[in-house]
Amino acid sequence: MHKLVGKGGKFEGYRPIFQGDNAGPHRDVAFMKYVVDYCERFGWYWEPQDPQMPYINVLDLAVFPKMSRNHCELVRKRGGTKVLKEDEIWEGAQAVWNTMSSCDIARSFALSYRIAKKIVEVKGDNCFL
Repeated sequence: MHKLVGKGGKFEGYRPIFQGDNAGPHRDVAFMKYVVDYCERFGWYWEPQDPQMPYINVLDLAVFPKMSRNHCELVRKRGGTKVLKEDEIWEGAQAVWNTMSSCDIARSFALSYRIAKKIVEVKGDNCFL
């Protein structure tokens, strides 16, 4: 991230926003202190989402489903019953990430915004789902 937003980087001057999913292990006091302090030190943003709300998490809306589909395809190509090795899983996930366009990810942010708006309209309920 430092190389991307630092001096001479492709996105020099940008202020990154790190999104946390607020899952139980990610609320560990030491972890949270580290993340918050790290972001503050560099003037970056930390935005934890509400726990138990995967439907407004951009990664859950677009990136993870695409990685899951790719993973299933890799398993099928290798016979359908084999457990993939760690490096095969990593390479598959990396391949998806490398082929996702900014437009794909931007669409997820727009969808997340629209869903969040619905949540506000129904006063925090999820009946609209």
